[in-house]
Amino acid sequence: MSKVSVIINAKSRPVEVVHAIRSVLAQTFQPMEVLVVVDGPEPATQLALSDFQSSFTFAPFKVLVNPVNVGLAEARNVGVRATTGDYVAFLDDDDEWLPTKIEQQLLVAGTLAGHHHFIACRLLEKTEKAEKIWPETLPNGREPFSEYLFVHRGMMLPSTFLISRALLQKVPFTAGLRHIEDIDWMLRAAALPETRIAVAQDVLTIYNNHATGGRESRNFPWHTFYVWSVLHRTLFTPLAYSCFITRTVVPRAKSAGASPRQLLHLFSAALLLGSINLTAISSFLFSSLLSQERKAWGRRVLSKQARLATRETAK
Repeated sequence: MSKVSVIINAKSRPVEVVHAIRSVLAQTFQPMEVLVVVDGPEPATQLALSDFQSSFTFAPFKVLVNPVNVGLAEARNVGVRATTGDYVAFLDDDDEWLPTKIEQQLLVAGTLAGHHHFIACRLLEKTEKAEKIWPETLPNGREPFSEYLFVHRGMMLPSTFLISRALLQKVPFTAGLRHIEDIDWMLRAAALPETRIAVAQDVLTIYNNHATGGRESRNFPWHTFYVWSVLHRTLFTPLAYSCFITRTVVPRAKSAGASPRQLLHLFSAALLLGSINLTAISSFLFSSLLSQERKAWGRRVLSKQARLATRETAK
């Protein structure tokens, strides 16, 4: 039987991290090695973890406190280096797992060849106004992974990841990279010919994407996403690159108040470094002319998959 190590990254959420741990301890697959990595000394978080730990007669999880804040990417690497499992699963401190998450993903892993496995799962994104299931479509194994992510909207987040430790040792997260470390890791891991990627069909993770959640990437400069994409252009197909710029970078630039000239520069980069295609052009027009709310509404009108995946929870 495979051994699973769980890494929960904790940063300034003493209440939420306890809920995250509870969801791990409630997994149908047991036992697991559970490690909470606190990124820099945080008395409130450390006290909450200590109090929760004291409610058990045994130590159900270990706590590792980084001497200084090293950022999420390196904090994950720190956790990986401290684990001993065949597989490593990540959970952000404000997200939760459903009880059969690890069990179902290990069943998927058992169908994959080799020893470099990357298994995600569907998630339920919860916001103040709606709930949405991601990804809308599963990878078919035929399209390039970058196109699955950015053309077919194959949204994957670390709280859904189950990864063979061998793959994480070969492809660690990029230390010092912030806010785009997940995309960077996925594309670099997918570039290895021996990597096998799959997604469990069921919703097994709750992604609490609330405005008050304190996620750092909300207001991160769009320039960083653009510069990173130029430097790592070879990780994308031309079509995927165009869609990454028009669907990821342009909306961030528009929200940050980018000028029409800057938006046109991004569009030119999408076409010159990517490919001229109807998908990229329509995505640019949607992203540059419509608000995020109107764009989401438009997708639900035009896409049956988007309608089925989204449920309004408040008016």
